[in-house]
Order: sequence, then structure tokens, then C-alpha cells
Amino acid sequence: MKTSPFSTDGIVATPVWRKRRLPKTRFLAGVAVAFTLLVGGSAQAGYLNIGTVSTFAGSSNLSNPTGTWTLEDKDWTYLSDSGNWTGIERVQLLTNANPLIYSNQFLIDNLSGYSSPITLQIGYKTHINGSAGPDWTFLDARMGQDTSGPTVEVWQDIYGSLTAFNANTTPGSGTLMSHYSVNGSLPPAGVFPSGLIDIWVRNSIVLSAPGGQISSVSDTFRQIVPEIDPTSFGSALSLLFGAFGVLERRARRRLAVSVVA
Repeated sequence: MKTSPFSTDGIVATPVWRKRRLPKTRFLAGVAVAFTLLVGGSAQAGYLNIGTVSTFAGSSNLSNPTGTWTLEDKDWTYLSDSGNWTGIERVQLLTNANPLIYSNQFLIDNLSGYSSPITLQIGYKTHINGSAGPDWTFLDARMGQDTSGPTVEVWQDIYGSLTAFNANTTPGSGTLMSHYSVNGSLPPAGVFPSGLIDIWVRNSIVLSAPGGQISSVSDTFRQIVPEIDPTSFGSALSLLFGAFGVLERRARRRLAVSVVA
């Protein structure tokens, strides 16, 4: 006769098809504990509506000097602008709570009121101030935009110093990286050299043909967070399944005691 498979933890052997399932409450508790171990205390989310480019340049929040705005671990400092910014635009700062990598965004929307032909530029510095955790550095940069109509060009130029920022004003002249989009195309992310906590950025918008429109432009910067670096994701998963294993073994021992009794 064929013998059915058995499993044992050294206390009592039970047929695998009769093994009691882990109670749902304990399962959820294990998930909660493991998720806490996975994300630590580093995940954050935030939003700051600055307003117009003029407000970005001439005001601040917290106790910052004029032109510097702080959201969580980022200081965003206005550097320059060119073109006819009329004040219909809206500058915003955002953070995203990602379990693996912390990301931040510089967003300008409400741009649909600008019509071609027109050229606009805005420059700023982004600094990781360390308030959210030590040794956080920039990982990569992405650019996004929402456009319609013919010939809408957008550049994201990133520089490694203020000197380089001031010396290179032509679109596409970034010394660390340059991203270019035409008619809403999405360029791939660019990876930073290791160890950066300061970058200088210039966005250029060119609507050269009648009918071209743009509604928003965004710069997204992700950081390496030492506590939840992706390289440690395997360890976090080990903790996750380890927590499940501990709870399951405890349940089996309780079942064994009840059987013996």
C-alpha cells in the first residue's frame, strides 16, 4: 500500500493533509511585524505647493533664506529662470514612500495656458539635508512631461556644481547628465555617480511650432537609503519568512501538546 507523505518537527508526526492552518490573526500579525522590519522607519510621504515661479524665487518656508524651500530631507533652492513666466504655472514638491527607494519630485503644472512659440527655463539646486537619515545619496534621475500638438521639446540638464550650471546654459549641456524629450517621449533614467547629496538642475521648455502645448513637467530623483537599500531586500525577505516560520512552529507545538493531553 502506498504510504502518504508525512512531515515532522521532532515532536509529533502528522499527515500533511490534516495539518492545521495557521490562524489568520497570527498570519496578519506576522505580516505586520515583517513589513515593519522591511521598511523600517524610513518611508515618508509629503507634498508642498509653492505656487508660481516668482513665489519660488522670492519666498521660502520654515526658517530658510529667500528662495529655499524644504520638504522633509530635501532643500530646494531657486537659481534662475528665463522666458516670459506669467504666473499661471504651479510649482510643487512631492515625496513618495517606496519600500525600497525614497523618491522626490519637482513638478511644474498648469502650463497649458502657455502657447507656442515660446521658450521657458528654470533652474534650481536640490540638497539632501540628512534630516531623514544619515548617508542618503542620490541614485538616479527621471524626467516626465505631458504634451500635445506638434514639436514640444523639453530638456532636463543636471550639473555637478554651481560653476558648471552657470557656465552651461544651452539645452542639452548638463555635465552630469542630460535628458531630452520631444512630443512627450520618455527618456530612460540616468544614474548618478556615487555619494552625491547636491545637484544643480535646469529645465528648458521649447514650443516652436503653432499648436504645441505642454501641461506639466516633472523631475523625479530617487535616493539610496542605507536602511532599506535594495541589496538588503533578500535579508528583509528572510526576516519576513522567518517570522512566518516562528509562528508556524509555535502553532505546531500547541497542537502537539493538545494531542498528547
